[in-house]
Amino acid sequence: MADEEEVDMKGTGASEQEELGQMKSLETEITQLISRNQAAQALKLALTKLPSASKSAAVKKAGVDAILPVFAHLDKAAADNLLNDLSEDERATVMKYVYKCMETADKKTCESLLNWHSKLVEKDGHGIIMRAFIDKRV
Repeated sequence: MADEEEVDMKGTGASEQEELGQMKSLETEITQLISRNQAAQALKLALTKLPSASKSAAVKKAGVDAILPVFAHLDKAAADNLLNDLSEDERATVMKYVYKCMETADKKTCESLLNWHSKLVEKDGHGIIMRAFIDKRV
């Protein structure tokens, strides 16, 4: 049996290698959706499959790498429309990934991430910032 560090927190028994495989598959799906101009669907897919409960830093980084292109490809109008379709919890998760993506993004992508940050604060107030900092699952 895998040791405690390799088993995910959801209790599925998935090892780190299995979780990394799932993130690689997610990244491929996201890339395909973006190439078909379906970045909004890519974000919704990511929100359902990102590794929020994994203990593995490598898996979490793979999740950040998978969602980062979504933020870069959605324009301001699409971001507004999409945020209106998301629940408060989903928007809080998006904010967590905005912060995580800022850690590694280039200048152009950071500009897009700052736009997302602004839109999220506009939609949910400053409390969304605290929710993002308090919940360390990303």
